[in-house]
Amino acid sequence: MLYSRFLHTELESSCTADDKVLSYTIFSSSQPHTPALGFRKSVGLQRFAVIWDQEQDLRIISLIEEALAVRFFSPIKLLRLSKERLDIIVDQNLNDEKLKAFVFAWEKLIRKVAGSDWSLVVFTETQVHSPLDEIGMLDMFNQELMQRAKLGIEDYSPDLALL
Repeated sequence: MLYSRFLHTELESSCTADDKVLSYTIFSSSQPHTPALGFRKSVGLQRFAVIWDQEQDLRIISLIEEALAVRFFSPIKLLRLSKERLDIIVDQNLNDEKLKAFVFAWEKLIRKVAGSDWSLVVFTETQVHSPLDEIGMLDMFNQELMQRAKLGIEDYSPDLALL
């Protein structure tokens, strides 16, 4: 499915977590920034996943586009929107100071796109457990299937060409 002019849909599939089948989409986009929010020497390709609840709330696509436009998307590897909560898994290279700026920027973006409908919870990719992880996000992220998707940013090479 075509969701956005900024995003390429690489894969739409599903996985099982806690006996629930969850749909997800792997997207890619060009990325001029590092996962630590610095500038890259050359543009890279960022792959990230969106895990969908029963219904696809396409406001998340608007939120992703806004974050790309204001240069606060590069740390993201996985997003999951539930009815009132947006969970995000970010790259481990985001230091505490940048993480605070990231969370501040995302809270403003969420208010712009969704008003007060969503609260934000951010995890790092190296976390194994968190009391805030009510839905098993970290388990989903650590599944082999999600790891094989090569989520994150990689250098551009001719091997990435689709044709």
